Amino acid sequence: MAAKAQAHTFSSDFLGRIANISLAPTPNHALAPLYEAINNSIQAIEDKFGKDNLTSGRIEITVLRPDYDDGKPTGFVVADNGIGFNPTNLKSFLTSDSRYKVARGGKGVGRFLWLKVFSAAHVESVYEADNEEIRRLEFDFLPADREQ
Repeated sequence: MAAKAQAHTFSSDFLGRIANISLAPTPNHALAPLYEAINNSIQAIEDKFGKDNLTSGRIEITVLRPDYDDGKPTGFVVADNGIGFNPTNLKSFLTSDSRYKVARGGKGVGRFLWLKVFSAAHVESVYEADNEEIRRLEFDFLPADREQ
């Protein structure tokens, strides 16, 4: 009699995934997370207003430059008026290698570029829930050792 097959659950090593992203440390690559955030903003605007109404969208980019360190950029703030981190978008964000945006060329790893270049990212989102209630979501996206 054959043994019954057991179901096994896959897991992901968050820090390993970031380490495995090929991104050589160059000044041009420092902009890769910014490009990713802008692309996400464009897609959020398309999702909210439709591709035929992109002029209703707004993206604001702020370069963070402290007074010390010769004013070298230390980060960016990207704000948009797109659809936001609704439950579907949040689930995709929290899923490594998500296929949610594959039809748009997404590979589900872009947000990891943020942590490849910067030590953390702060996310704030306002979105409309299914019941038309306005909700707010805020969290820090940072590498945390799974062993802790």
